[in-house]
Amino acid sequence: MSSSETHWTTDSVLDSWFSILFSFASLQDKQSCKVAFLSSIISSIPSIDNNTITNLISCAFNDFYCFNYWHLLEFLYFPLNVNENHWFLVRVGIHTKTIEIFDSTGISLEVQIQKKIFFFLKNLQQASWEAAQRKNLVSPDAKPSLIQKWTLKQPKDKHPKQGKKSLDCAYFVMQTAYLLLRGEELKYGQKDMLDIKREMIGILLANMELVT
Repeated sequence: MSSSETHWTTDSVLDSWFSILFSFASLQDKQSCKVAFLSSIISSIPSIDNNTITNLISCAFNDFYCFNYWHLLEFLYFPLNVNENHWFLVRVGIHTKTIEIFDSTGISLEVQIQKKIFFFLKNLQQASWEAAQRKNLVSPDAKPSLIQKWTLKQPKDKHPKQGKKSLDCAYFVMQTAYLLLRGEELKYGQKDMLDIKREMIGILLANMELVT
């Protein structure tokens, strides 16, 4: 999806989809849910400076689709946008200390954007730890268990690719997040996108109470 005209619509669709995925993930036991999602409020990270990212942390933390704090999670998902015309998915593995980039163009992430993601996660960890301390979920004397070094993975060879003239990058983000959450392989492509969109519309309409 591209152009500033459709950008806000894409944001709302992504947020609705992530809200539904989080609801599915937490159906059985909210308190033991090990998955969290961040909304598109943080999607501009690739194009803003570190001071702005720092100011964004409180908004991002308040907008957490999460029942647990950082140190209790296994995975964190969020969408990022480059140049206001391309979306990709980030999955953070807390226990494995990995950051996976799922980009339907297969293009490697610029080093500068990688650094911004590292900076954002460092500050998000700190905010989550401090919030957990305020709610007495960790000992006041406990030292924050912050991840300082990450392994970045860009599985571009395995990731489904969009067509050269396709504007479906946001739908690739949505479908990839859905399959990863279900533990399924990413076996789909541009040729499947029409059927995937129809299925997504059905899921969104069936879960309107979660997204309105």
